[in-house]
Amino acid sequence: MSSFIRVCLLVLTVVAGFSSTAHAMADYRVWYFDENLDTFNEGDVSDGYTKLIPPAWACGILFYDPSYYRWVNTYGNNIGSDNFNKDVRVWLGKPGCSESLGIEYSDDSQSFPHVAGGSYMEISTHYGFSWINDEGGWPFCDYCVAPGGLTYFQDHIDWAHIVASEFMTVKPSLLDGRLRSHSIAAIEQLGKNVAALFPQLRAEVVRRRSVHPLKDREPSVRALEDAALTNLYQAIRLVSGCLSQAKLGRFADAYAACTVGGEHLDAADSLVRSAQSTFQLPPR
Repeated sequence: MSSFIRVCLLVLTVVAGFSSTAHAMADYRVWYFDENLDTFNEGDVSDGYTKLIPPAWACGILFYDPSYYRWVNTYGNNIGSDNFNKDVRVWLGKPGCSESLGIEYSDDSQSFPHVAGGSYMEISTHYGFSWINDEGGWPFCDYCVAPGGLTYFQDHIDWAHIVASEFMTVKPSLLDGRLRSHSIAAIEQLGKNVAALFPQLRAEVVRRRSVHPLKDREPSVRALEDAALTNLYQAIRLVSGCLSQAKLGRFADAYAACTVGGEHLDAADSLVRSAQSTFQLPPR
């Protein structure tokens, strides 16, 4: 594939939202306490380290067909994990809601009580989520739900399979003396490809906000869009640092910068998917 075609594909990439096909895995966290960052409170839900802001009416969140979960303690250790086999409902325990904080299957067949020492439960899914009200439903209101055809990008090429794969190609070359002579050119191309995504995503966010503001869901979506743009900007900055370090022959430092840059790119991808979930009708 030529560099020109690759870039054209990249800049059209973001999310398909809900679809019959699976997307990249997203890891959501249901918080019970936060002794490290002092950022999250009991009942908060985050996409990685970005807090999801529920609409005022939301009392819970429904995750579609999650694959598995794990309980994580203050030190980042896994203290329990297992597979899921159906949709999972999380009650947030918000004031004014009838349910206290809890995690259960959506058909009420099983609950998942808090494990002692668990700072949060991480729930991993390819299929997104919906906010739910106190009755477990997703209320429809005029002009607070986007039309079914509204997506951030119309061509749903998954950037995780293109740009992220470039990160995975570049990184080993920084640690292998046989490949280092080619790494600088590869990092330069990677930097151009990552940078090409930013103005495209920013333009799509501006378009979404001007064409379809979302009333009570707008703060939820804006927070995710802003966080996605911030993470994408950080990815660009880190790849630039990766290139600078490689040119100086500091290949271990270059590797570290490219690694963290790739993590920020993955975070941006996940956050845009979460924004898409927030304003789309649930799958039927």
